[in-house]
Amino acid sequence: MMQQQLGLLAEQAQIDYADLLSTSRALQEPLHALQDCLNTSCCSVERQASSQADLLSCTSSSRENAEESLQTLQEVTGCCAHMHGSMSGLLQRDVQ
Repeated sequence: MMQQQLGLLAEQAQIDYADLLSTSRALQEPLHALQDCLNTSCCSVERQASSQADLLSCTSSSRENAEESLQTLQEVTGCCAHMHGSMSGLLQRDVQ
């Protein structure tokens, strides 16, 4: 009787194993499709992130250039104001 129960358990274990193997094989194709989809999505996100990083870099560079240009403009404006003052002083002296 004990041997008969062990035989039934072994039989059931073999059936369960066969079902598990069948299910595992059936899931292989959807798993590969999911992996492909994830790879494609990740590549797309990486490209978008890279593009945004490039854009941010250009924006930062443009901002730095604009700040440098503004500083140069302010310096030139100061020099022009100084030259204007000096020229006005010379002209007033010549008039007198």
